[in-house]
Amino acid sequence: MYFRNRLSPMKLLGIVFLFLSTLCFSQSLPIHSKLKAAYEPAYLDRIQKTNPMLFKRWSYYADHAYYIAEDTPDKLLTGIESLKANPTDINIFLLEKQFTFLKRNWDKPMAYKIKNTDKLLVYYSGKQFNAAFQKWLSNE
Repeated sequence: MYFRNRLSPMKLLGIVFLFLSTLCFSQSLPIHSKLKAAYEPAYLDRIQKTNPMLFKRWSYYADHAYYIAEDTPDKLLTGIESLKANPTDINIFLLEKQFTFLKRNWDKPMAYKIKNTDKLLVYYSGKQFNAAFQKWLSNE
């Protein structure tokens, strides 16, 4: 009876492999510094555990939702909103909290003048962002 309940070497190897592969695949992304600056650590931990896809999206969004462009002549930018930011150190999460007029559009990029610079903060369209995010996920 004792020998019937023992695990065979193959079963034991399978269990070890399953445990190690689960451990490897369950590794979570580190918390992006831009997320840490905008949200409480406990909130980020909870999102990372309860909604890992949202957490991945936010991690990608931190650096890939926008780009900085050279300004165009003022006559082309009539009616464009302006914001104060350092174009070399953008935290999009903090900017979105501070400047509630910042909006994304599904179909077209949205541009905002960065005050006291010759730069624009440009959101990628929602379609462009989603396509890039899906590509990033498939290469992860």
